[in-house]
Amino acid sequence: MLGRYTRSPIINILNIVVDQRFCNAKSKNVCYEKVSGDCFLAESLDLGVIMSSINKLSVILTFGCLLNVGYVATTNCSNSGSTGSSNDVQQPSSASGSKKSNQSQVWDFSQVVKDVTNSVVSIVAVQSQPGSDENSDFSKSFKGTPFEDLFRGFSGGGRDQPKKVKVGGSGFFIQVDKNCAYIATNNHIVENTVKVNILLSDKTEIPATLHGTDPRTDLAVLRIELKDVPKAQMHMIRALEWGDSSRSEVGQWVIAIGNPFGLGNTVTHGIVSAKSRDIPFAGSSSAFTDDFIQHSAQINMGNSGGCLISMDGQVIGINTVIITPSGGNVGIGFAIPSNNARRVIDQLIADKKAQHGALGVSVQDFDKSMAESGEYSHKTGAIVAKVEPDSPARKADIREGDVVIKFDDVEVTGKSKLSRVVGDARVDTTHKVVVMRKMDDGKIKEITINVKLGDFDKINGIAPSASPEDNKPVEILGMTLAAGQGGVLVTNVTSDSPAEEAGIGPRSVILAVNGVLVTNVLQARDAVLNAFNLGKSTILLRVAFDGMERFVAVKINEDENLKKLAADTKAAASKETSSPKEK
Repeated sequence: MLGRYTRSPIINILNIVVDQRFCNAKSKNVCYEKVSGDCFLAESLDLGVIMSSINKLSVILTFGCLLNVGYVATTNCSNSGSTGSSNDVQQPSSASGSKKSNQSQVWDFSQVVKDVTNSVVSIVAVQSQPGSDENSDFSKSFKGTPFEDLFRGFSGGGRDQPKKVKVGGSGFFIQVDKNCAYIATNNHIVENTVKVNILLSDKTEIPATLHGTDPRTDLAVLRIELKDVPKAQMHMIRALEWGDSSRSEVGQWVIAIGNPFGLGNTVTHGIVSAKSRDIPFAGSSSAFTDDFIQHSAQINMGNSGGCLISMDGQVIGINTVIITPSGGNVGIGFAIPSNNARRVIDQLIADKKAQHGALGVSVQDFDKSMAESGEYSHKTGAIVAKVEPDSPARKADIREGDVVIKFDDVEVTGKSKLSRVVGDARVDTTHKVVVMRKMDDGKIKEITINVKLGDFDKINGIAPSASPEDNKPVEILGMTLAAGQGGVLVTNVTSDSPAEEAGIGPRSVILAVNGVLVTNVLQARDAVLNAFNLGKSTILLRVAFDGMERFVAVKINEDENLKKLAADTKAAASKETSSPKEK
């Protein structure tokens, strides 16, 4: 017997289901068999291998691994039941950086962690945010007293004074030069920063400067001067290596290192749960990334900007966002793949900004129902809804109604894919775009068009500033909304409201409602009202708080204030329509 483990409920299940040994001839004759009724022999703790090797029992065996039930491996077993020796244990190729304990044969990630943890830093940034005087602690202290009206909006420092808010996040060294070092992180941690420091793994604090940002991909680079690093800590200033995220596989182990809740460097592990996830990103985050790595490593507020590490000790992703119904981690985290992040980070280090290519078109997903309107050879793609005047697409004769199916050699399966491949391309470079076009005779023809890309920022221009009326404070779903930086600021949350139940608190910034970017209070209010009028029971908010962005589901169908607001808005619109127009 190679190891003995305490009996657990999962073993009882396994005792019922498995009463004989399982051999996998395709995996070097590795045997899976019961040992003294208390543990099993399994090829490894690599869930990808287990799931692919043992079909019907994969869920049970995987569950057992996660409960730390002992599984160990032996090779060259025969049908007679020989188990081999402990020296026969295999080392899976996907975990070359980790090791096994000789005594228990359980996976140990400590060597990988030791190799990389000093390169991961905590980020403490001070952001400038608009003041929220109507809900200041001073004025709140008079709520319910005869002085409530007198002191409403009084903050002791005047109205509309911006306030400084400290936020925390994570980052990691990605390039070390002779006199300075560069740290990769998320843009939403450091945007609007007035001061930023980093903390090494031993809590040594070092001043940093914001070197470059790219809101389009939610990536940023900080810079520190090596002269500011104490000599005793210089060995910690070591750059991590980029890994190839395209080689990661679902089921492989990954490690997340970051600074959750300001605790400092914290290590968690999980598996790659899915690849190429397209989530409704908006706000200050990525408009070009449609292939996030989804993983199960525990990440929480403060993990943003931290690294997702492979078993080779390489960075294969930058942790950016979680999806949660309650504010806590439920095992669904997303990382920007290293292959996407590396190009942007390299540009930020070299030029302090990143450029993104653009066609100058508005597109939407092309699906099977649309394909039924003609003899289209492809059932997926991105259909052009609008071509901007004087844009690269207009100059190249891309037209409304064209269906983009290929960009160079990349198959375009939808609008997100097109946005990413075009955004990843360099400005002023020429590319081949293949479209399906309905001709005058009704026939569908595939056409290849050469397009010289423009600059995304120049084509889209600068968003117009909101009027004071657009940012008039509004109370909705128990939240008081006001103007914010990069979104809509939540200045107050009522007890037992839908917002509080969803885990939203004051100082949160709403970036998007149901995937629609909101930059002022009126947009946020109208997006919520629109969902309510369409009969939706829940909306999905993208919220930033203390350096962490997440999705939050908020119930809207039972909120009485929202019902009243919807009725009042409808009545006002009806009255305006029925009123005679002035001549």
